[in-house]
Amino acid sequence: MSGSTSSSSSPLDQSSSNNSEELRTEKLEGLAENKCNYPAKCESDSDSDDEPLITDEEYKRYSDAVKASDGFDVPKLPRDFGGAIIPLPMCDYYRTFLEPFCVAAMNHYNQDKKTNYEFVRLIKANDQVLGRFTDYYLTVEGRTSENSTKIFEAIVTDPIGDADVQFCREKAPPTESIVS
Repeated sequence: MSGSTSSSSSPLDQSSSNNSEELRTEKLEGLAENKCNYPAKCESDSDSDDEPLITDEEYKRYSDAVKASDGFDVPKLPRDFGGAIIPLPMCDYYRTFLEPFCVAAMNHYNQDKKTNYEFVRLIKANDQVLGRFTDYYLTVEGRTSENSTKIFEAIVTDPIGDADVQFCREKAPPTESIVS
Protein backbone atom coordinates (compact mmCIF):
# COMPACT_ATOMS: atom_id res chain seq x y z
CA MET A 1 0.00 0.00 0.00
CA SER A 2 3.03 2.23 0.24
CA GLY A 3 4.42 4.08 -2.74
CA SER A 4 6.80 6.91 -3.32
CA THR A 5 6.41 9.84 -5.58
CA SER A 6 9.20 9.84 -8.08
CA SER A 7 11.56 12.76 -7.71
CA SER A 8 11.72 13.20 -11.48
CA SER A 9 7.94 13.68 -11.83
CA SER A 10 7.16 14.90 -8.35
CA PRO A 11 5.15 18.11 -8.02
CA LEU A 12 7.35 18.81 -5.03
CA ASP A 13 10.32 19.80 -7.16
CA GLN A 14 11.13 23.01 -9.02
CA SER A 15 8.87 26.05 -8.69
CA SER A 16 6.02 24.41 -6.79
CA SER A 17 8.38 23.49 -3.97
CA ASN A 18 10.16 26.85 -3.77
CA ASN A 19 7.39 28.47 -1.76
CA SER A 20 6.97 25.41 0.50
CA GLU A 21 10.72 25.18 0.99
CA GLU A 22 10.89 28.85 1.98
CA LEU A 23 8.04 28.36 4.46
CA ARG A 24 9.66 25.20 5.86
CA THR A 25 13.02 27.01 6.23
CA GLU A 26 11.33 29.96 7.95
CA LYS A 27 9.54 27.59 10.34
CA LEU A 28 12.73 25.63 11.12
CA GLU A 29 14.71 28.84 11.71
CA GLY A 30 12.06 29.95 14.20
CA LEU A 31 12.30 26.60 15.99
CA ALA A 32 16.10 26.83 16.12
CA GLU A 33 15.78 30.25 17.77
CA ASN A 34 13.15 28.80 20.14
CA LYS A 35 10.45 31.16 18.94
CA CYS A 36 7.28 30.62 16.97
CA ASN A 37 7.00 32.35 13.61
CA TYR A 38 3.29 31.54 13.61
CA PRO A 39 1.97 32.81 16.97
CA ALA A 40 -1.67 32.23 16.00
CA LYS A 41 -0.89 28.50 16.09
CA CYS A 42 0.36 28.64 19.68
CA GLU A 43 -2.28 28.68 22.37
CA SER A 44 -0.32 28.35 25.59
CA ASP A 45 3.22 27.73 26.68
CA SER A 46 2.33 26.96 30.29
CA ASP A 47 2.87 23.44 31.57
CA SER A 48 1.71 22.28 34.95
CA ASP A 49 3.07 19.10 36.48
CA ASP A 50 -0.16 18.73 38.50
CA GLU A 51 -2.39 18.67 35.44
CA PRO A 52 -2.65 15.53 33.26
CA LEU A 53 -1.98 16.01 29.56
CA ILE A 54 -5.38 14.49 28.79
CA THR A 55 -8.25 13.12 30.86
CA ASP A 56 -9.48 9.55 30.52
CA GLU A 57 -12.68 10.80 28.87
CA GLU A 58 -10.74 12.94 26.37
CA TYR A 59 -8.41 10.04 25.59
CA LYS A 60 -11.33 7.66 24.97
CA ARG A 61 -13.04 10.16 22.66
CA TYR A 62 -9.77 10.79 20.81
CA SER A 63 -8.86 7.08 20.60
CA ASP A 64 -12.33 6.13 19.33
CA ALA A 65 -12.13 8.86 16.66
CA VAL A 66 -8.67 7.71 15.51
CA LYS A 67 -9.90 4.12 15.20
CA ALA A 68 -13.13 5.07 13.42
CA SER A 69 -11.51 7.43 10.91
CA ASP A 70 -7.96 6.05 10.59
CA GLY A 71 -6.76 9.40 11.98
CA PHE A 72 -8.50 11.67 9.46
CA ASP A 73 -11.34 12.93 11.68
CA VAL A 74 -9.96 13.52 15.16
CA PRO A 75 -10.96 16.05 17.81
CA LYS A 76 -8.60 18.76 18.91
CA LEU A 77 -6.91 17.79 22.13
CA PRO A 78 -6.66 20.28 25.00
CA ARG A 79 -2.86 20.13 24.65
CA ASP A 80 -0.47 18.94 21.98
CA PHE A 81 1.76 16.05 22.97
CA GLY A 82 4.22 13.90 21.08
CA GLY A 83 2.89 11.27 18.73
CA ALA A 84 -0.72 12.47 18.74
CA ILE A 85 -2.57 13.17 15.50
CA ILE A 86 -3.38 16.88 15.70
CA PRO A 87 -5.83 18.86 13.52
CA LEU A 88 -4.06 21.74 11.76
CA PRO A 89 -5.59 25.19 11.36
CA MET A 90 -6.64 25.80 7.76
CA CYS A 91 -4.78 29.08 7.40
CA ASP A 92 -2.87 30.40 4.38
CA TYR A 93 0.41 29.03 5.75
CA TYR A 94 -0.76 25.40 5.91
CA ARG A 95 -2.77 25.60 2.67
CA THR A 96 0.34 26.85 0.83
CA PHE A 97 2.75 24.49 2.59
CA LEU A 98 0.58 21.38 2.06
CA GLU A 99 -0.57 22.03 -1.52
CA PRO A 100 2.38 20.17 -3.12
CA PHE A 101 1.66 17.19 -0.83
CA CYS A 102 -1.99 17.24 -1.96
CA VAL A 103 -0.96 17.33 -5.63
CA ALA A 104 1.46 14.44 -5.02
CA ALA A 105 -1.37 12.45 -3.38
CA MET A 106 -3.70 13.07 -6.35
CA ASN A 107 -0.93 12.03 -8.77
CA HIS A 108 -0.36 8.87 -6.74
CA TYR A 109 -4.07 8.03 -6.84
CA ASN A 110 -4.26 8.71 -10.59
CA GLN A 111 -1.26 6.52 -11.31
CA ASP A 112 -2.55 3.71 -9.09
CA LYS A 113 -6.18 3.79 -10.33
CA LYS A 114 -5.55 4.92 -13.93
CA THR A 115 -7.72 8.02 -13.43
CA ASN A 116 -7.25 11.71 -14.13
CA TYR A 117 -8.29 13.65 -11.02
CA GLU A 118 -6.83 17.08 -10.48
CA PHE A 119 -6.36 18.61 -7.05
CA VAL A 120 -9.03 21.25 -6.31
CA ARG A 121 -8.64 22.14 -2.65
CA LEU A 122 -7.45 21.03 0.75
CA ILE A 123 -10.47 20.47 2.98
CA LYS A 124 -8.63 19.66 6.20
CA ALA A 125 -5.33 18.34 7.47
CA ASN A 126 -3.93 16.67 10.55
CA ASP A 127 -0.33 15.99 11.39
CA GLN A 128 1.53 13.46 13.49
CA VAL A 129 5.15 14.17 14.32
CA LEU A 130 7.22 11.06 14.90
CA GLY A 131 10.90 11.88 15.38
CA ARG A 132 12.20 13.56 12.25
CA PHE A 133 9.21 12.42 10.19
CA THR A 134 5.81 14.06 9.96
CA ASP A 135 2.77 12.24 8.64
CA TYR A 136 0.15 14.53 7.13
CA TYR A 137 -3.42 13.20 7.08
CA LEU A 138 -4.94 15.12 4.18
CA THR A 139 -8.59 15.34 3.15
CA VAL A 140 -8.73 16.82 -0.34
CA GLU A 141 -11.19 17.43 -3.13
CA GLY A 142 -10.34 16.21 -6.63
CA ARG A 143 -12.07 16.83 -9.95
CA THR A 144 -12.02 15.14 -13.36
CA SER A 145 -12.09 16.98 -16.68
CA GLU A 146 -15.83 16.16 -16.79
CA ASN A 147 -16.26 18.16 -13.54
CA SER A 148 -16.99 15.08 -11.47
CA THR A 149 -15.69 15.67 -7.94
CA LYS A 150 -14.77 13.29 -5.14
CA ILE A 151 -13.29 13.60 -1.68
CA PHE A 152 -10.02 11.77 -1.02
CA GLU A 153 -7.94 10.90 2.03
CA ALA A 154 -4.18 10.57 1.85
CA ILE A 155 -1.31 10.09 4.23
CA VAL A 156 1.88 11.75 3.05
CA THR A 157 5.10 11.41 5.04
CA ASP A 158 7.53 14.32 5.04
CA PRO A 159 10.98 13.35 6.29
CA ILE A 160 12.10 16.99 5.83
CA GLY A 161 12.78 16.77 2.15
CA ASP A 162 11.06 14.59 -0.40
CA ALA A 163 7.49 13.53 0.36
CA ASP A 164 6.36 9.92 0.34
CA VAL A 165 2.67 9.23 -0.38
CA GLN A 166 1.72 6.29 1.84
CA PHE A 167 -1.70 6.01 0.20
CA CYS A 168 -4.52 8.00 -1.33
CA ARG A 169 -8.07 6.67 -1.36
CA GLU A 170 -11.62 7.84 -1.86
CA LYS A 171 -13.13 8.93 1.42
CA ALA A 172 -15.70 6.42 2.56
CA PRO A 173 -19.19 7.73 3.22
CA PRO A 174 -19.83 8.38 6.92
CA THR A 175 -21.18 5.42 8.81
CA GLU A 176 -22.35 6.17 12.30
CA SER A 177 -21.22 9.15 14.27
CA ILE A 178 -19.32 8.76 17.51
CA VAL A 179 -21.24 10.17 20.45
CA SER A 180 -19.04 12.23 22.74
